[in-house]
Amino acid sequence: MAGREIVIVSDDSSLLGLLESEFRSCGFSLSRRSALSDIIQAVNAGPLLMLIIDLDISSQPPWDAIALIRADPKAGRLPLVLISGRHTVPRQVISGLRLGAAEYVVKPFDSKVFVARVEALLAAIEHERVDVILSDVRMPGLDGFGLLDALRAAGNPTPVILLTTFDEP
Repeated sequence: MAGREIVIVSDDSSLLGLLESEFRSCGFSLSRRSALSDIIQAVNAGPLLMLIIDLDISSQPPWDAIALIRADPKAGRLPLVLISGRHTVPRQVISGLRLGAAEYVVKPFDSKVFVARVEALLAAIEHERVDVILSDVRMPGLDGFGLLDALRAAGNPTPVILLTTFDEP
């Protein structure tokens, strides 16, 4: 199921079993990981749609590890869903969302509803995706080549067409 893979980090085998079954029935492949440190390796191994992290893998919310994942050029671009049954007070939910989570789901939850929410989130993201960038070579503060360099440095593969309206020798 290339291109339909989601990585989930959790040590909850019953949750993993339920979600894997639901995601598979919707055409997704769920790649299980047991540690946050495995995420970067999973992202570099192939194209992924999303990251799901069960915060209950540690007694304290792993905000530092999540911040490192969000700072990674590839992993940081993927939608992130956080789930937890332990870290559910508003300040923890807000912290997770401020770290870049697209969604923060509190356990227990219905696995069918969860998968439907993930599908809706992915559909919204796909709808917002840019197919091509059209830019002038000469813009105030940043030229088109600088824009292209910045996009590539951030790991953004979107095609860019650079235009100009003048000739230079």
